[in-house]
Amino acid sequence: MLGSVLDWNRFREYVRNNYSRVHASAILSYAKKYAYLLSDGDLSPLLTLSRDKRRHVLASMSAIARFVGRYDEWVKLRQKYGLKVEQNILSILFFRFVDAVTRVTSKISIAFNSVFQIPQDLSAYPFFHQ
Repeated sequence: MLGSVLDWNRFREYVRNNYSRVHASAILSYAKKYAYLLSDGDLSPLLTLSRDKRRHVLASMSAIARFVGRYDEWVKLRQKYGLKVEQNILSILFFRFVDAVTRVTSKISIAFNSVFQIPQDLSAYPFFHQ
């Protein structure tokens, strides 16, 4: 799939520019170890890995495929072996929690601001004075 030798320096720069520092480090580590699978077109060794390790390896392979412009081929190869990129359930739950908190905070902010925007005609009543 790679067709030619991967320029590791350019790939390292690409990964560092497109991923967080921690994720980039993991991608580079797994990419170096498993890049040969893309050249061979044989992903069967991934089937024996733990779910978490397989997820990291698949992420690194996806990064390589995007970098070399052959992501469509990568998707077909992955589908051939029945491999799905599974997200970590904890990260999914965390992002759902953050999204929910953000929505609630936004609604509270709107309600709070609307309480203090009293129309001029109601401001004459003592109840609305601070």
